[in-house]
Amino acid sequence: MLNEVALRKPGFTEGAAVVLGDGQEWHLPRIAATFFPAQTLDGKFSTRVRLTYGRAFDDAFAEAYRADVEADEEAVIAARMNLVCGLLRKNYNLDGDALAELLAIRTDEPETISMWLAVVETVVDQARVVNDEPAPAAAE
Repeated sequence: MLNEVALRKPGFTEGAAVVLGDGQEWHLPRIAATFFPAQTLDGKFSTRVRLTYGRAFDDAFAEAYRADVEADEEAVIAARMNLVCGLLRKNYNLDGDALAELLAIRTDEPETISMWLAVVETVVDQARVVNDEPAPAAAE
C-alpha cells in the first residue's frame, strides 16, 4: 500500500481531499484565485474571479472542457485522466504504477467508477471559472 504522507513533495499544499483506489485520502493542490476587471454591457467595470491550480494546468483544463463540449467520451476520459494525474503529481512523488493503482477505473467494479466520478467532480468544481466559463488557454 502506498504511503500518502511519505510521498508528499516538499511543496505539498493541502487542497481538497479525494479518496482514491487504495481507500486513502489524497490531497489535490490548493487552488488559487485570480481577480480581474470585467466590463459589463453598460460600460461599468466589475470584478471577476477565476479559480485555477496554476498556469501549468490551464491548458489541461481547456482540453478537458473542449473534449466535453465535443462529447468525445474517449477524449473526455483521457483529458480528465491527464489533468488528475498532473494535479496529484504536483503534490506527490507518484510514478505511472502508483497512479495506475490509485486511479484504475474498472467497468465491472462500480466503486471504482464512483471513485473516479467523485474525483473528477471535485477537480472540476474547484477549478470552474465563476460564471461557468472555461479557463482560457495559457499564454504561449
